[in-house]
Amino acid sequence: YDASGEEYSKKLMKKFERDIAGRLLPGGKTVILANRLGPDDFVGMMIDRYTGDPDWKIIYFPAIIERFESNKVRREPLCPEVFSLEELDKRRKKVGEDAWAFHYMQENVSLATATFSHQQMDACKDYDRELGEIPSKATHRILGVDPAVTGYCAMVAWGVNPETGMRYLLDFVNEKGMRNEDNIAQRAVYEAERLGCQTIVVEVRNIQQSIFEKVKDLCRGKGIRVLDYKTATATGAQAQETEFDISSLGNLMDERMVSLPYKLTDLETTKRVDELIAQFVRWRPRPSGKTSWHLTRDIVMAMLFAESQARKFIKSANRPKAGHYRTDVPSWAKNKQGGWVWHKAG
Repeated sequence: YDASGEEYSKKLMKKFERDIAGRLLPGGKTVILANRLGPDDFVGMMIDRYTGDPDWKIIYFPAIIERFESNKVRREPLCPEVFSLEELDKRRKKVGEDAWAFHYMQENVSLATATFSHQQMDACKDYDRELGEIPSKATHRILGVDPAVTGYCAMVAWGVNPETGMRYLLDFVNEKGMRNEDNIAQRAVYEAERLGCQTIVVEVRNIQQSIFEKVKDLCRGKGIRVLDYKTATATGAQAQETEFDISSLGNLMDERMVSLPYKLTDLETTKRVDELIAQFVRWRPRPSGKTSWHLTRDIVMAMLFAESQARKFIKSANRPKAGHYRTDVPSWAKNKQGGWVWHKAG
């Protein structure tokens, strides 16, 4: 059998539910120790199902820990008494990138299809900030809403500094069973007011149109602008564009333009941000030829909705002021100044 394949993993999941989970006595605990084998393995199914469940905690132990310090990445072996950094680098070359990602780094997707990684997102952690704390530089704040009545409803509060382009995760919601549209709309407005968001971006698709209208009604007179985000047209024409935008979030993280609160003394912050990171690491573009696939990505989508407006704020901030004109800069300066510079007329 193929232990990394979807068919075997589904059988193992059924066995777990029937023979183990269903027989656990009150107060009992289940501990699963496992190595990743592939994108469709049993561990991946468990992670998809139980991420965000308060009764489950997911801990990753990558072979190499990467820390971003003073604009440099410091790499440390998890167990230096067993494998040195040099030995692990040799093994990476021997086993190949996919086996390295799953077996050694405990990633949830192969490096060939991965958009986000634990190491990439670890480098974005701000160890001096906790969830709910608003940096003074986050002058523009947006709430992205991925509404769902029965499944998980996600909301992400995104702060942005238009001058520098820095993004700040302020807080997020990822809750199941909000029951009705009124509850979702009221929660969205509450979160926006609590975190000082000037804009709410709501996904609009099918029945979500009425949720969008309810949020707009609740925001009248509050000074909060409500916008819609259409993830797909009736024919799905925007699907590829949406996936491209999600992938571009990875570019921001590569450039250290995202700040994730991770104050080590605040256990609630670290636990919740770990759940957010786990969902991002599992995200991957739609496989070729598939119209749908099982992938939990509510938080990812909510962040994308907020980011769509953040980009407009940044673009607006970089427009020329009245009385200024634009010229190309010399070729030797393009890498430093972006290819053009503004001059004051006269």
